[in-house]
Amino acid sequence: MQKGKRFYQIAFVCLVLVAALLAANRYYYGNWNPFAPPSRIDCFQRRYYPSSHTEVLIGKAKPVYLAGIVRGKRLYMQFPKGEYVPTVIFLQINQDVYLPYALSGGP
Repeated sequence: MQKGKRFYQIAFVCLVLVAALLAANRYYYGNWNPFAPPSRIDCFQRRYYPSSHTEVLIGKAKPVYLAGIVRGKRLYMQFPKGEYVPTVIFLQINQDVYLPYALSGGP
């Protein structure tokens, strides 16, 4: 009887941990699915929203300045961080595939 009770306790703790991780993902990135690209990214004290499509960027069009890391994926920008906040940042999906995120709102 003790083994069955222990199993339910462990299962309950695992369920609570999974629920907490999903809720944290929803809070920080705007969606419940941790495997989907975020529906928003907060970077440089601003909020960015995704484009409806991914882009293949190669050569000089490829962003080179690292802006941060979100869920293990790299965020890039086209120009180095200066006195202005970038209007577009790029989430690297694969080697040359990026999802652009545009700045929301005004200054």
